[in-house]
Amino acid sequence: MTFYGHGGLKNASNVLVMPKMKSPIRRMGYWSARGKLAYKVGSREDGFALPIALALVILLTVVSAIVTAAVKSHIRAAKNFDSRMHARVLAESALAAVILDLRRAAARPLASSSGDLQPAEPVVCTFDNTGSAAVLVRDSGGRIDLNYAEVPLLEALFAGLGVESGTARQIAAAIEERRTSLAATRTDQRLKRQPPPKPFDTEEAILQIDGVTPKLAAALTPYITVHSAVGGVDLRAADPELLSVLQNGGFALSQFAATRSGRHTFIVTIAARSATGGIFGLEATLRIVRNQQYRMGAEIVSWKPSIFLPGLTPRPGSDGPPCLNVGLFSRT
Repeated sequence: MTFYGHGGLKNASNVLVMPKMKSPIRRMGYWSARGKLAYKVGSREDGFALPIALALVILLTVVSAIVTAAVKSHIRAAKNFDSRMHARVLAESALAAVILDLRRAAARPLASSSGDLQPAEPVVCTFDNTGSAAVLVRDSGGRIDLNYAEVPLLEALFAGLGVESGTARQIAAAIEERRTSLAATRTDQRLKRQPPPKPFDTEEAILQIDGVTPKLAAALTPYITVHSAVGGVDLRAADPELLSVLQNGGFALSQFAATRSGRHTFIVTIAARSATGGIFGLEATLRIVRNQQYRMGAEIVSWKPSIFLPGLTPRPGSDGPPCLNVGLFSRT
C-alpha cells in the first residue's frame, strides 16, 4: 500500500480509501452521511420552532382580544357616564323650571282655600331633541310631619302599615317623647338666637326610634316628611294611598279636622332620560320664602339623587310640552 496526504491510501485496485475517523465530525455523521445529517438537524430545529411560533401566535391573539375587550369596555363605560351626566343636567334643569314656576304661583293669591288640591299626575316634558323628564310635584302638607303630627295620626299610620296595635302605640309614644325632650332645648336656642333643633332632621331619622325596622322605615318613606310643620294632613294634597293606610289603621277621616296646607313646601320628584338613553332621578324638597324685598324666593331644603318612583321614568322617545312652559308644574 502507498499512503497519500492526510492518511489516505490506495488499495490493490488503486481506489482511494479513507481511514475511519474518531473526530467530532465523524461522530456526528458529517463525513459519511452529510446530506442525511443536514436533514436531521433541520428537522429538529423545525420541530422546536413550530410549537414556539404557534404559542406566540396564540399569546398575541389572547393579548389582542383582552386589549380589544378592555378598550371596548372603557368606551362603553365612557358613553354610559356621558349619557347619565346628560340626563342629570336635564333633571336639574327641570328642577330649576319647577322652582321658577312655583315662585310665580306663590306670588299670586290663592283662588280658593277650598279648591281641589289633589296630587297631580306626573308631567312629562321635553328639552328640544336632547331628552325628556317626568316631573311630579306634591305639596308636603299632604304628608305626615314627624316633628308635628298628632299621636293618634302616628298610631294610625303605623297600624295601617301592618304594625301590631300595641307596638304602633309604643312607637308613636317614643316619637312624642323625643319631641317633648327637645322642647326646653328649643326655648334655650331661641333665646340665644340660634336655629332650634328638630327632633327629626331627615325622614331617615325615624330609624332611631325603637321598634322601627329598616323595612318599616322604607314603607313609611312615601308618607312622611319633616318639613310641612303642621300637626295634621291636608286631605286635598294627600296621596290616596296614604288615606287608605290611615283608614286601615282605624283613623276616621270623616271626623278629622281638616288641615289646610300653607302651600309653602313642596316635594319634587324628577326622572330624566337623555336622547342617548341615560337615566337620572332626584327628589328635592323646596320651600317658598319671601325675602326682605317682599319677593318670592325658593330654597332647596333637601336633595336626594337617584330616586325613582315606579313607572315615573319617561319612555324612550316620550313627547310632551317644553319643560320651560309657564304654569306647567304649578296649580292656579
